[in-house]
Amino acid sequence: TSTKTETKASANSNNNPVNNDIAGLKASLKAALQKDPNSVVVYDLETTGTDTGSDHIVQIAYKIGDNSVVEIPVEITVDQARDYVASMNSEAIRSSAVFKAIDAALKAAAPNIDSEEEVILKWHKNAIPSNEAIAILKAVTDKAKVVAGYKSKSFDDMLTGGAVKTTHDIRELAQDMFIGPKDFVKGKLTDFVLFEGAHDAG
Repeated sequence: TSTKTETKASANSNNNPVNNDIAGLKASLKAALQKDPNSVVVYDLETTGTDTGSDHIVQIAYKIGDNSVVEIPVEITVDQARDYVASMNSEAIRSSAVFKAIDAALKAAAPNIDSEEEVILKWHKNAIPSNEAIAILKAVTDKAKVVAGYKSKSFDDMLTGGAVKTTHDIRELAQDMFIGPKDFVKGKLTDFVLFEGAHDAG
């Protein structure tokens, strides 16, 4: 009975147009990787919040093909750091190395900061200005044929001022293919684009 059930499920899966679409997209991305690994870039931003009009980039992370993830820490002001620490309620973010570094730097700097000054918080020794970090990401993505991200068309791309143009927004594609929110949590989206941790700037 178990074998019959599995066979039936497999047949239904093969006949499902949604699954066929997913399989086709994965195959095309895999082919792009095999033909030219450097033509596929996955990127993500860690930001102080979710408002494209007022929030700021804290860190940029990207991965070219099968290479290691590259992380670019970005300069933020003390006020931006305060907003970031105060607004992040996600346990996953609060336990990340980026959050801990910013929180620790903010606490260490607090006694010496004039509240009226706009001071750059030294949260990472290699942090660079946002415009320089975006320029690096732009140079990388401009060379790619596939630029993938999570919710990147409606958020990350906008925070780069249009410098980066996503070709494959994984959240958008998943919604089009009727993949439910539970699948986001289970990590099926990262498997969907052949990369683990695709939605992880830290």
